[in-house]
Amino acid sequence: MTDGLEVRVVECYRRAVVVACGEVDMSTVPILHDALVAAQKIAADVVIDLGGVTFIDSTGINALIGAYRRRPEDGSLKVFGATSIVRRVLEITGVAELLVLKTQPLAWQQVTYHSSGWRQWMTEKRTNDGVPLAEIIEIGAPGGGSDDGVRYALEHQGETSLFGSLEEAMRAAALLCSDH
Repeated sequence: MTDGLEVRVVECYRRAVVVACGEVDMSTVPILHDALVAAQKIAADVVIDLGGVTFIDSTGINALIGAYRRRPEDGSLKVFGATSIVRRVLEITGVAELLVLKTQPLAWQQVTYHSSGWRQWMTEKRTNDGVPLAEIIEIGAPGGGSDDGVRYALEHQGETSLFGSLEEAMRAAALLCSDH
């Protein structure tokens, strides 16, 4: 975490996802701004995951609006997973109507647990062919702790992306499945 804000940019299914955790204020907004600029260089469609943001002030709102204005004509910029506090700020400022991506929570079922230490989850929601919309497989040593090299492979529409936690993979799946 740097200056109270940690931001990562992940390329995920032809979108750039900016994952932010911490507080967005005057001292940390340059970190968010730089990540948004980098994400917009990666993909025309950018999603900002604010699920880990505990505070956002007017400088953060301005950074989001600036990124929205910089998006390419065929691109998009959406906010996903804002906490109730951050969502309230987005609503009060009118930014929610412009940027908030509507998603529905996914129900998951753990379908396997192997003695070798890996687990597998699938969405209960399925395609018309009966295939789960998304599947997550735990990869790495048993135990599931974040420091032991465990990663989570999210499979959606024939593509795979790796995440550092089960929660991140499940949030990404909710984002990706929002189109269904």
